[in-house]
Amino acid sequence: MTIEHLHQHYDITLLGGTGDVLNCTRMTDHYRPVLALTQGQRRRDLRRLTLTNLVLGLVLVAVAACAPMPPPASSLRSETESNNTLTVAQTSARLTPTDSTQAAAVFEGTTTTLLLPKEYRQWVFVGSSLGLNYGSSPSDTFNHVYIDPVAYKEYARTGTFPEGTVMILELLTAETKQEPKLHGTIEVDFDLLEASVKDSVRFPGEGWGYYGFGKPEAPAPTAEPNPPGSCWKCHDQKAETDHVFTQFYPILRAARPR
Repeated sequence: MTIEHLHQHYDITLLGGTGDVLNCTRMTDHYRPVLALTQGQRRRDLRRLTLTNLVLGLVLVAVAACAPMPPPASSLRSETESNNTLTVAQTSARLTPTDSTQAAAVFEGTTTTLLLPKEYRQWVFVGSSLGLNYGSSPSDTFNHVYIDPVAYKEYARTGTFPEGTVMILELLTAETKQEPKLHGTIEVDFDLLEASVKDSVRFPGEGWGYYGFGKPEAPAPTAEPNPPGSCWKCHDQKAETDHVFTQFYPILRAARPR
């Protein structure tokens, strides 16, 4: 019987109007063992609860000790500022034009007058040949061929030369060495500088324009296209890929997608 039941029974006995103090005393004596048992149980429960709370507190302290400490506010600000600086730098790098992203073919307005390509020797070097000529007589010059980097990347990706492709042909004089323990042909001086541009708008019938800038050591700042058909006819008949002699340049053949 619980304490509440005892209290209820005791109150009912008193309110019964019996006035029998002895009866109340006997009732108390009768239930004293029950009261003692109940109070003992409560003390044991209290000790058990106290022990449980103590264990739980120790667990919470251990978890708090193992949890990583948050970085100080100054560290967070420094990291944020660093990330912002990096983002601005990356954005600036994307927005700042470079030689590789500028148009290789620059014309005077909407005309076919081509400005001398800048720093073409920093472009992709396609290859060199000696004496290569489709003319009636053999040539004794070296031919250096360059292609602008943007066109090269697009060609390597698609196998097609994009609009605006510029190719440079530099001709150099040659000299053959016949000396004791020295034999061969070497390059001597720059001779001529030529360029070809793929532009279907400016050259609707042929697709390509061909230019001469004179001597590479003192080239003309601008050039007019050669007469229609003068160079294009040979390129149209002999070139392997879109008016470009890719058959003579392993670098272009290797770059072409399979």
